Amino acid sequence: MDPKLRKKILKAKQKEVKDLRRNFEPGLIRNAAFSIGTQFTSAQITLQDEEAPPLAIPLLSRFLTHEVEIENYHPFRLVRDLSRLNLTIFFVATDARFLGGDPTHINLIKTGRDVSAIVRDFIIAEEQIYQAKAWGADGLLLDSHFVPEGKIPHFVDTTFQMGLEPFLQIHRPGDLSSVELELLGGILISPQDSGELLQAGENGWLEELQVRNIPVLLAGGMASLEELREWRAKGIRHFLLADDWMLQEDPIREVERVLEILEMGLKE
Repeated sequence: MDPKLRKKILKAKQKEVKDLRRNFEPGLIRNAAFSIGTQFTSAQITLQDEEAPPLAIPLLSRFLTHEVEIENYHPFRLVRDLSRLNLTIFFVATDARFLGGDPTHINLIKTGRDVSAIVRDFIIAEEQIYQAKAWGADGLLLDSHFVPEGKIPHFVDTTFQMGLEPFLQIHRPGDLSSVELELLGGILISPQDSGELLQAGENGWLEELQVRNIPVLLAGGMASLEELREWRAKGIRHFLLADDWMLQEDPIREVERVLEILEMGLKE
């Protein structure tokens, strides 16, 4: 991520957290989050199911890498259409300014459907984890670019203790240091970081995740059968669809195309 953009996001999130702390005592937020009863659906169990498509879907209307916003963004309708394709794992943007998300989309997409909703935001403080629980999420994406230094193990543990599945996006091999792997719902890596991470994976972390049956998802970057073969040879068997899928001329057809590639790859 561009350092200037990251700094801009951090500044905005620090203000959000400051306002949240001013209005609500952290302990009260945590207790209130526990008092909200929601139906939990495990994304990890779905990803571990060999009969389910190894694909998760991002839902957002603004893009960090494209200066464009989707008009007439209807996450409920998208989830309805994608559920017909047996897709049930969604990384749902709740950040409004940078990702065009909304916390209300969590329960909206879960209404009447057995899907997993994983909060996608920029998590820099523990209170945001409590919020995710209160919003009715099933999981939470923690990005090591934004979690304060040295806090990744604590944030993973807190997310798990709140009854959410922690999905951790790592950018450096050391991001997994001291993390209790059995608490994780999954790991995300980007194509840009994959070289260093997979080289480090030869030293054991990737194999250990596979032994523990913890999914490792490539966040975008798989567009052809040849690329799928390459990633599978490296030990990557799960994928998060590229953010820009909704910018395609026919977004649902784009998802179908990726599913066809995955199906061909699984038959080999």
